[in-house]
Amino acid sequence: MTNIEKNIILAALSSYRRKLMDQSVSFLRAGNHEDAKQSTMEAANVNALVIKFTKEKELAI
Repeated sequence: MTNIEKNIILAALSSYRRKLMDQSVSFLRAGNHEDAKQSTMEAANVNALVIKFTKEKELAI
């Protein structure tokens, strides 16, 4: 995978992570704690992928 491809994936994952966290906050404000929990857990999984890709990118340099 090229650096450009990794940057594209990182940008997409970061954007998705932000969307999930915004969604989680909206759920919390609406009092929907179960959906907020699910959204936060998904954001944590996406965050793990962001960290993985960032480390791989740093090692490739």
